[in-house]
Amino acid sequence: MEKVLKPISGYTAAIIALLSLILGISTIVNAKADGSQIVLGLLCIAVTIFIFKGLMAVEPNNGIVLTFFGKYVGTVKENGLLFVNPFYSKQKVTLRAQSLESNKL
Repeated sequence: MEKVLKPISGYTAAIIALLSLILGISTIVNAKADGSQIVLGLLCIAVTIFIFKGLMAVEPNNGIVLTFFGKYVGTVKENGLLFVNPFYSKQKVTLRAQSLESNKL
């Protein structure tokens, strides 16, 4: 049975990732001799990479099937820039064949 997922907006996630990147770089550049600021900056950059890995673009008449360690999680059919769990494996599929088959009925 197909599960249709409703992921969050990718634009919101992209803005959060860019702010985290700016914060991480500025923290590293302005770091004192104390290593805790460098660790905080590297953590912000790691969060940025994590968020960017979860971004995906879905084109019209296409969908993306999401799996988590081989187990089916759901299908995304909504168009646009979206954010899902970065650990999901993503496989693009076309929805055009489905619409042609439904016309035969």
